Amino acid sequence: MLANVRLKAKWFLVPILVLTVYLILFVFVFRPGAQIVEQFRRNCVQQMTTWLPLMSFWWLSLFVSDYFVRGWNELLNVYGSNKRFVMQKILCMMVYLLYVFLMFEILNSGIGVEQWVLALLLCETLAMGSLFILISYGLKNTGATILCLVAYSVHLNFFDSFGYFDILSIYPVDSMTDHEIKKKILLCFGMMIVSTPFWGMRLKKRS
Repeated sequence: MLANVRLKAKWFLVPILVLTVYLILFVFVFRPGAQIVEQFRRNCVQQMTTWLPLMSFWWLSLFVSDYFVRGWNELLNVYGSNKRFVMQKILCMMVYLLYVFLMFEILNSGIGVEQWVLALLLCETLAMGSLFILISYGLKNTGATILCLVAYSVHLNFFDSFGYFDILSIYPVDSMTDHEIKKKILLCFGMMIVSTPFWGMRLKKRS
């Protein structure tokens, strides 16, 4: 039992520590000259809005791993609501949101972006967690769900430079107007609302 708790704690903390070190190095160590400071600021926002929301479903997938039938790639058994399990999922997400908030405040001391980036970042994180819950129950396969979300996030952040899929993107783009920011936030809330019933479902715990 104790060994299992230690193993799970390691898998929770190691990726978070790696991400924390990477973002701190990116912002505070690998700084360019003053002549490209705006480009550097945009790159920092891109890094934060890619990896911080993406890690939210890692936490959720580890949390519910005990409720998977035979590991992460097996079918999930969905049963009725269980208040304790629902509250545990929500608490897990709230703890991660606190981490995102603290990381933004630390990183922003080095780049000085506007506060709407924080608001959008928190909404993106909730949206990615909601998508994980929604898609994993829909596909009944967490491995496929993680691949879908990684592909979604990486493609929209790094490869969709012309904004062909911007209507489906929760991520910021350069020089966003107030109207465009509100559209992104509303899209995040739409994803959260659609996934709400699935947050109330639980899985059959493995014996």
